[in-house]
Amino acid sequence: MNESEIAELQDLIAKRRWSDVSRIVERLSRRKLNGSLFPVFLPLLTVKDYVIYKYAIMVVGKMRQPPADAFDAVLAAWRSTWLGGCPQCTIEALQALQQLDRTDPRIIDEITRCLAVDNYQVHKTCAAALMSINNESARQVLQDFETYLPRQYTEKLMVDLLAKIRDHLAA
Repeated sequence: MNESEIAELQDLIAKRRWSDVSRIVERLSRRKLNGSLFPVFLPLLTVKDYVIYKYAIMVVGKMRQPPADAFDAVLAAWRSTWLGGCPQCTIEALQALQQLDRTDPRIIDEITRCLAVDNYQVHKTCAAALMSINNESARQVLQDFETYLPRQYTEKLMVDLLAKIRDHLAA
């Protein structure tokens, strides 16, 4: 991003022209920006527009040399996205958090919170993140995965996911 693009984005944010902001942030989410741009994207993590905070999370997660507070900002943004008792942009948030600091135990804490939601896509995303992290804490949550779930599942997709978790733990 050059200085005029930064100024344009900041102007659009100040004017709250969210449709224009969302187009720019979506385009930028495909790039790896410098961490020095984090302050430009920080306010977008709190905007209550799905497209904007989703892509802002992606941008921050891909930053080169992001500041230390980028992890906290993405985590706070993800925590604030819960609608109807279900986290939004779980895939993007978990990818960003792992890129920022895969060793931070708050990722696993947030994953266990998400497992209480009755949503297969959230469960699948959380399981994949835990298998990717694959440290002692993540393996323990995988071991106890079914105890975190809100009910016992008999649907094929979930049965297959649980089998995949067992296979991962056995490896």
